[in-house]
Amino acid sequence: QQISRSVSSIRKRQSEESGISLAYLLSTQFLELAQRRTGKEDPTFYELGDAFFLSGQGIGASGMCPRDGELGCSFVDTLPPKH
Repeated sequence: QQISRSVSSIRKRQSEESGISLAYLLSTQFLELAQRRTGKEDPTFYELGDAFFLSGQGIGASGMCPRDGELGCSFVDTLPPKH
């Protein structure tokens, strides 16, 4: 029980302190994700928002949030720590 609480606390803190790196945002991986989700070669910031978060299958919508334990997590929580 104590270990489980400790792990949850660590994951919550990591989530709260995480951010997405500029290197990831400029990467081919992110570009391909943006193009795939929007269907556009050069999507705008607003198109990314709609495609990433407001669509029926928003990024993180089906993930468990490490901050509150509820369904639906942040985009940063879906990425490996290196990003």
